[in-house]
Order: sequence, then structure tokens, then C-alpha cells
Amino acid sequence: VSTQSTGFRGKEVVLSLLNKGCEVSNHVMSEDTERCSCGKLSWILRLDKTLMIKFANEKSEREFREILEGLGDPARLSKFKARTEESSASQYFQFYGYLSQQQNMLQDYVRTSTFQR
Repeated sequence: VSTQSTGFRGKEVVLSLLNKGCEVSNHVMSEDTERCSCGKLSWILRLDKTLMIKFANEKSEREFREILEGLGDPARLSKFKARTEESSASQYFQFYGYLSQQQNMLQDYVRTSTFQR
């Protein structure tokens, strides 16, 4: 089962489920819809019935997750999320989260003196 492009209706998202290209059902999701991720490519949704959706690839799952994150917000993504790959952001923040890296940056006179001007 895969998802068709979803449409925003105020604070709701219309989710169309397809099986081999044929529409199986439509469901309306809101910010109150119970949901949880299940592994890397699957989601469990509690709508009129409980559904488990398995995506064909990570790109499709990521697009779905981004829609859920911005549910009800037509500008669903922040500028940062729109221009940054999730793995890149994760790696960046993990690297600079180490105290030793922060110490190294603060001890770098050229770097810190630039900010003091």
C-alpha cells in the first residue's frame, strides 16, 4: 500500500491509500489522529480503524513524516528542514554536541575574536 499525494484541508490531511495504483480508501487525518512510527518504513495510524502503512522507500516515508510534522500548517516545513537533509543535520549537531568540540572552538582565537568585534 502506498500514499497518493495528500491535500491539506485546514487542519486536516486527506490520505489516499493505493494498492497497485488503484485507490483503496481515503482517510482524513488531523493533529489529533493517534499515530506512531513502527520501524524505518512503517507507520500505525488510528483512524476509523487501525491501519499500518509500509512505505516502499525512505524518501516516501520521510515525505509522509514531514506532512505529519506540519499537520495543519500549509507552510509545513521550516526553512532549515526544507534545505537540509535530516542525516546531515543529525551528523552536524552530534559532532558539535561533544564538549571537546565546543572547547576547541572557544579556544580558537581567530574564530572567537571575529565575534568580539
